[in-house]
Amino acid sequence: MEMNKRLLKIVLAAVGALSVACLVAILYLALDEPVFLKHYYDIRTYEENEHMQEISFNLVYITNVGENRTVTQISFLESPEMIIHASEYSHINSFPWGSDQANIPGEVHGRYSVRTIYCQVDLFAENVEIDGKVLSQANVYFSDGSKMNVDLGELQLYVHRTMDQSFEGMSSSGSSDGSSSTRYRATEEATLVSVESPMLHRFADRLDLKINDHVIDGIKGLKIEEGKYMEVKSKLYTGGDPLNVYSMIDLHPEIIYMNAAGDRRSLRFYNVDSLYHSFNFMDIYRYLAAREVL
Repeated sequence: MEMNKRLLKIVLAAVGALSVACLVAILYLALDEPVFLKHYYDIRTYEENEHMQEISFNLVYITNVGENRTVTQISFLESPEMIIHASEYSHINSFPWGSDQANIPGEVHGRYSVRTIYCQVDLFAENVEIDGKVLSQANVYFSDGSKMNVDLGELQLYVHRTMDQSFEGMSSSGSSDGSSSTRYRATEEATLVSVESPMLHRFADRLDLKINDHVIDGIKGLKIEEGKYMEVKSKLYTGGDPLNVYSMIDLHPEIIYMNAAGDRRSLRFYNVDSLYHSFNFMDIYRYLAAREVL
């Protein structure tokens, strides 16, 4: 009988210690507020009346599992006149009483939920000047009436203008290791000048980018003969920094070239990106620890 009592005390003590440890772990892992990933996007827009404007992008953040509030609106401090429709549901629903609104969105990993915000932009509501505009600081509004100021990273807006091109797209491919390739055929002789992008420098130490096997710093003067192919290959590495694991990247660099008549032209390519991540609890934990929010 005495041995049973001692055994019971040991079991109760172990259960109590485990409960305390679990509570401490939960409190330690809990976020004080949502953590937004860093986004580095080139966002293409069109000259007015050239296309029906459907300008959209996704934002991603991490919050505590069981968080009931959702993002309902976003405004950028650099351009408060821009109208942005935001929702955490896969389609922008103008009617909040839609049936899917009862389900809290998110991808659950241990103590955390990874949320995606689907944004659509009406840039021309106030005749906003957008070419070259940089967006970074945002006010994010939640369904419970709260809001927070967030540094989202760097969103570069540019206007796509139609011009005569010396290249036609032929094929593109990508793989799960982050590598991708786009092939063009020259419709006339073209001479490459440079590759330009306001954000390429951020990723120079982990981006492998080549045109016809030439690094971009060595393409000046490279001739692409009529009927020949130009192949753009890229691979974006994460490296050893946990902060790089979940960076959201979608860049549209410009290839500057001279056509056969000696006119300066440009061609954008769209295969420098890291948007589709495989989230897991340990990588999220390392990321949040590196962000110093735990």
